[in-house]
Amino acid sequence: MRGGQLRPERQFAQAGAELIGASQVAGDAEVVVLAAGALEAAGVRDLTVDLSLPPLVSAITDGLGLDRAAATALRQALDRKDSAAVAALAGTDAALFQALLRAAGPVAEAVPALQALDLPQAAEGEIRGLTEVLALIEASAPALRVTVDPVEHRGFEYQTGISFTVFADGVRGELGRGGRYSADGFGGAPETSTGFTLYMDTVLRALPPAERRARLFLPAGTEAGRGQALRAEGWVTVDGLEVAEDPMAEARRLLCSHILLDSQVREL
Repeated sequence: MRGGQLRPERQFAQAGAELIGASQVAGDAEVVVLAAGALEAAGVRDLTVDLSLPPLVSAITDGLGLDRAAATALRQALDRKDSAAVAALAGTDAALFQALLRAAGPVAEAVPALQALDLPQAAEGEIRGLTEVLALIEASAPALRVTVDPVEHRGFEYQTGISFTVFADGVRGELGRGGRYSADGFGGAPETSTGFTLYMDTVLRALPPAERRARLFLPAGTEAGRGQALRAEGWVTVDGLEVAEDPMAEARRLLCSHILLDSQVREL
């Protein structure tokens, strides 16, 4: 596997899910909530989901009649968040694109700022879809912290609709990303899909330290049924494979906190 521009590692473990054929708004909201819920269930705290609209800038530049070269240069300036370059490239439409840059941030500020813009019809449809998805996310996960970056495009070049990146406070790098895309469905016909990928290297860094559980040493010769019963009670057991001259010393060597002696569990 070759790393991308945003994640240059050549190989890393991933986990994720795809939702194929679901309605656009409901499916978009569902995968965002599912990704955040999976991370929270694993123990990750203080999540932020950053929503983006990869098709938005193209919908605006097409509506304004910009040629491909001008639109590409403007897109690159927006990706860099370079306000001066945006102003130089956008000409008479500079105020609109600079307002798009300023609209990034928490939902309560970003959405009204986007709704106040005078946009081409196709772009207005993208904003309406965003507000509908946000409403569904709010209904399903009211405590989830959500931000919006309407012009972010890097890493989402193949996305066809609402996309997102997941972060956690104090954790370097994104925990995952996802969004809507088009794929070949049954018989080769295009089928809309959405999904996400979680980057397990970052997820592991985001998890709190694992609680060290008590380990119980079972000296060689302990009946198998006794070990099974202790594990059913919640003990982590370590079997002695050979009769030890000093079972307690052997238990300590194996980093056990307890030992089974005379059928009784004793703390070391």
